This record gives sequence, C-alpha cells and structure tokens, in this order.
Amino acid sequence: MIFKILALPFKHLGLSLIALGLLVVPFVNVVGVFLVLGLCLTVARDVLRKDIRMHGFENWGITLLKGIFAGAIILFYILPGLLAWMVWTWLGVVFLIFGIFLLPAALLVFTRTGGVVDAFSPAKIFFYISGRYLLAWLILLVVACLLLGLATLFVLYTAATIVLPVLGLAVVIYLFALWSLGILAFVVRKR
Repeated sequence: MIFKILALPFKHLGLSLIALGLLVVPFVNVVGVFLVLGLCLTVARDVLRKDIRMHGFENWGITLLKGIFAGAIILFYILPGLLAWMVWTWLGVVFLIFGIFLLPAALLVFTRTGGVVDAFSPAKIFFYISGRYLLAWLILLVVACLLLGLATLFVLYTAATIVLPVLGLAVVIYLFALWSLGILAFVVRKR
C-alpha cells in the first residue's frame, strides 16, 4: 500500500508536472502553493477512505479553499514555536517540534471532517497519535532531512542558473508533502 502512495506522483506524471508548474512559476506560485496543498489533502482524504489515487484538480475552487484553510492550520501550529524562538531559543525549539509533531494529525483531522475548527480539537488530534504515528513521523522526519540535504547540495552545485535550484526545491516540497500526508493517512486509518 505504501508503495502505491510513493508511486502516485509518477503514475500521474501530467498532474505532477502541473503541480510543479504551479509551485515554480512566479506570481502563479502565490496561489499555486495552496492548490498543491489542497491536492495533497485530497490524496490524504482518499487514503483515509482506502482509495489510493489522485483526482487532480477536479474542482479548483474547493481545492484552493482546502489549501488556504490548511495554510492557516499550518501557521497556527508553527507560529508559536517561531515566536517563542525569538524570546528563548530552546523554548522555541520545543514548541516548534511539538507543533510539527501535531501538525500532520491536525491536517488529517481537517481532511477527514472538513471542519477547520476540528483541526484544533485536542481530543480529535490525539485520537490519531499512537506508536505507529510516532514511528512514521520520525521516519518521515529523517527522510525530510535527507531530502532537504540533497536539495541543498543540488542548489549549491547548480547555483549558476536560477531555474534548476527553484525546480529542485519545488520537487522536494511537492513529493514530501504528498508522500508524508499519504503515508501518515495510511498509518492512522487503522484507528
């Protein structure tokens, strides 16, 4: 099942190229990031429903709205850690790690229920958190560090052009968002 999730962006290459274009093209990427985030949430919703596929941007308005709401949820979980970091670094790191740990569960709650308010409900969020969630989250954290490391090397070695580093980072962001939400949805759907 996890291999099906990993194969999704390559199986639907046309859709993946559109998503990357939305992330890379200047001015379009302001809206594109929310569309791609909405697409990733749609994939996670389908995985929660035991239906692994990519629908594409069937309804651009709803996909964009999901992405905007998800952006607000992300900001809510990340901002306290960033603000605390300005006051006291270690406290900020603790808040940031805690926020990053809860964030995927909050996004999955939002994906399943469709209610933004539900993403802030501790009872609904902690329903998803288990040993399997923690293990998958830690593995994805290591994968994220490795992908960012590779993207950084790619940027350093291709710094002579502007297009390749931007495209490399867009690929990493798109693949990691899609895979991490899909895999975590697969892990928690047993609950």
